[in-house]
Amino acid sequence: MDKNKLCKHLNSLYDIMIIVEKASPVICGYNCKLVILQFIKVKEYSCMTNTVKWNVLDFVVRDKGKSDREAYADTLALVKTAEDLGYHRFWFAEHHSLAAYPSAAPEILMTHFLSQTKRLKFGSGGVMLPHYAPLKVAEVFATIAHLYPGRVDLGMGNNPGRQAVREALDNNLKGYRDNEEAMGEVRDFLTQTASSYGDVQVYPRAETPPTLWTLSASEESAYKAARLGIGYVYSLLFNQDEDAIEVAGRIAKIYRDNFQASATLAKPQFMVSAFIAVVPEGTDIKPLQRAFDLWILGKKDYSEFDHLPTIDEAANYKFTQPDLVKIARNRKKLITGDIRQVKIQIDRIIDVTAADEFMVIPTVPGIESRQEHLALIAQAFDI
Repeated sequence: MDKNKLCKHLNSLYDIMIIVEKASPVICGYNCKLVILQFIKVKEYSCMTNTVKWNVLDFVVRDKGKSDREAYADTLALVKTAEDLGYHRFWFAEHHSLAAYPSAAPEILMTHFLSQTKRLKFGSGGVMLPHYAPLKVAEVFATIAHLYPGRVDLGMGNNPGRQAVREALDNNLKGYRDNEEAMGEVRDFLTQTASSYGDVQVYPRAETPPTLWTLSASEESAYKAARLGIGYVYSLLFNQDEDAIEVAGRIAKIYRDNFQASATLAKPQFMVSAFIAVVPEGTDIKPLQRAFDLWILGKKDYSEFDHLPTIDEAANYKFTQPDLVKIARNRKKLITGDIRQVKIQIDRIIDVTAADEFMVIPTVPGIESRQEHLALIAQAFDI
């Protein structure tokens, strides 16, 4: 039976059980209540992967031998694949001065690909607020949301980047404000609520404002997101703890326990994002894993290569002892394996965090491989 139909049947049966229990609590008694509790667990497990929304975060990868134009064409192919497979959101990262990832302006990419699709929501993953004025960020995203109502997300980050990039952007953290204050101003501008700047307003006024998120992996950021009443995206990559998943569970609880409803979000929304390298069941993951390991080392501020390293390049690369130490540490914050192994890991993450959404980051060489990643995940979780 299709899982969606199964969930509907289970939900209907659960409703009947609750009606019986409420109508005859004495007759139902302890055993009846116990059955209901066990049934709830079965229902939650059976329907878990159907309630989670599945998303993609893309770096606009440039593969070896390809131009930036070809990288954008590959991104369109990945976008189309995601929409065809039933993914919910598609976000673009913001990177500066990185030849391998020509994704410096996610807001422009969003607008372009919104015009190429019908259903997918597009967002920034995320706009780095230290570089921009909150008013300008709000104006840009209000404009996009006005053009494509109900399909726009604004993910906000706090990474100012390396010194040279900050200087080139004429920022250098001069007058840098608290990230919570900046996110709050963006939120207030977009919702036409109290402004710190008198009668300054954002136009156009989007009928459906962008959905707001913050991207991080710390307890402090979870408290901030909860106070602001915006969505929270926990990235496994940012955390180097022995068990980043357990940390994610703790952060999810902090966020939910302290969440305050806002004009943009009525209830907490917790998303987990993770870099994933996956192959079909029974296939050797090691060649792809090695390419992944090489990329994630991030040597020379990720400028060692002007493209995403290939499997062949990784196979011939001479890792140093410090490289191997870092690779071992990195493995704790990545999800790799064949699809059966990857599904077990993702299931655990969802179980520990009760995540509302999961974001796949398929940063692997070759557009066909990235498309296959999305297809394998979609099939494994019945997206």
